[in-house]
Amino acid sequence: MIPELPEVEAMRRTLASALCEKSITDLRLAPAVSSRFGAIGNCDLVGRRLLRLERHGKVLLLHLSERMSVYIRLGMSGRLVLRPFGRRHDHFSIHFGADTCLTYNDFRRFGEVMVSRGDSNDKLRQLGPDALSSDFRSATLAIQTKRPIKAVLMDQKIVAGLGNIYSSESLFRAHINPCRPTKTLTTDERSAIILAIKATLAAAIARGGSTLDDYRGTEGEAGDFERRFAVYGRVGDSCHRCGTHSRIATTEIEQRTTYFCSTCQH
Repeated sequence: MIPELPEVEAMRRTLASALCEKSITDLRLAPAVSSRFGAIGNCDLVGRRLLRLERHGKVLLLHLSERMSVYIRLGMSGRLVLRPFGRRHDHFSIHFGADTCLTYNDFRRFGEVMVSRGDSNDKLRQLGPDALSSDFRSATLAIQTKRPIKAVLMDQKIVAGLGNIYSSESLFRAHINPCRPTKTLTTDERSAIILAIKATLAAAIARGGSTLDDYRGTEGEAGDFERRFAVYGRVGDSCHRCGTHSRIATTEIEQRTTYFCSTCQH
């Protein structure tokens, strides 16, 4: 699965607890590291202290001393794990002393790492407000577009952090059909979507996110929010809200499979 906001937030919390205030003692790169990750080897990170970890949408930012930061976008299969470097698809590792190692593993290589100085980051400026922030509100979705609301929610330039799973689950919670053209939504419906997104994400974070395919957290742990999916991956099953007379259906929206209940989502 592609890690979405809850999985990245669970990752951030674990890493912050384990690494904050520790200093970088070494950096290792795979011999044939991709250009997407190789930039980290061109910067002098050794000796810098990790002050805090920030998340914006699906992006992690490692804020270091001397106003340096490391931008990490996990892409489709990237993950940060607290273990020694050296397994297949490991691209780089940051060492914090002899016993603590943060390793980036990415078998599809769609992730991206960038090191920057100062307080600005060009990559972050391209993203919309974080889906859990106060900046994400009804006005964010007041867009005069015929694009389906599901596609708008997955557009990281409009709102950062949502992917296929949590946009589907949130629209179910809000009783909104994912195929609805965004411009047809009322103010009340947009507000309901915002509230549903924040509630869905908060519930997922509390469960450690979802574990599908081979996704695991920083220490190999599995989240279990997938046990509470209302629509995602449940095609043909009865709707939890409507009962046995209604089944979960699928459709394609901008080349992504979307799950919904055609009875109670309008």
